[in-house]
Amino acid sequence: MSKQKTLVPIDAPKPGEEFIQTKEIDDIQVMKFRRQKRDFKPYKIKTRDGGQHWLKKVSQNPKHLIFVNHKPVATCSVNYTPVAHSRLKDTCLETLSQLKLKPLDIEIRIPKTYQWVMTVTLERDYKLPIGHLRQFENFDWGIALTNSYDLSMGINAMIYVYRQICSNGLYGYDPIDRKRFIHIERERDQAVIRERVRSCIEDTVNHVKDYFKILEEMSQRTPTREQMALIFNRLNIRKTESVWLKDFGVEIEWDKSDIDTVNLDGDLANTEYDLLNAITSISGRVEQVSRMFELQFGIMETIQRARNG
Repeated sequence: MSKQKTLVPIDAPKPGEEFIQTKEIDDIQVMKFRRQKRDFKPYKIKTRDGGQHWLKKVSQNPKHLIFVNHKPVATCSVNYTPVAHSRLKDTCLETLSQLKLKPLDIEIRIPKTYQWVMTVTLERDYKLPIGHLRQFENFDWGIALTNSYDLSMGINAMIYVYRQICSNGLYGYDPIDRKRFIHIERERDQAVIRERVRSCIEDTVNHVKDYFKILEEMSQRTPTREQMALIFNRLNIRKTESVWLKDFGVEIEWDKSDIDTVNLDGDLANTEYDLLNAITSISGRVEQVSRMFELQFGIMETIQRARNG
């Protein structure tokens, strides 16, 4: 008598993989006590299955509670099945192997329990004459992949570029929106999501040559004051951020809350590339992750569009 095979769902957790699930929220109460410890969790959350859980923070309009290995980590307003970080890592490495690209370095950061950032260096010491001085600089480039179980970052595939200097580094992202993919649609299954991520990685790698051509072109163009004012208005630059820009040769003069003029210090900045480097460099000083991405993603495209007003 033959044994009956046990069918395992395609998206079932692998051995050692994080188990992720969502539960619908029935009620949330904000609890107050006289004495509050540092790890105080004021939100008492009741799920539809009768369970009671505690969180330190909740998202806007929380409808579902996200669990990682049966532990509540965050809330979200849209019900969907998050993709395990390890699955995205496997998808990325499999895709690079198919493209015959060997990772030189892999770094994984977890800013929060439910957020994940993976960077894979694919080439080091790529030389390019850059900036208004037209000096050869060394670049490392590769793939950056992000994920978050609460949709705060979502899944993004993009180019990661780092200029090898001590302090004034460039961390730029691919400006082409089609290289950026965020998983929110609740009807999309994980197999389709991973296939889309694989396609994004392939497109991103293929775009690298054009990326460096654009950098070289920007190193030979001087932006006008009108172009720079338009760029910073579109980026919704803050006054506090404009103070940081002075370190990179970009000075913004304000008329109350409006940008009056933008000037470049010829010794520190004189080209569109210098402007790009200044904007992406100050992104590392902001506190909010969402604002950091706004100052890193699509800056090339913003600068190029501003040429024509």
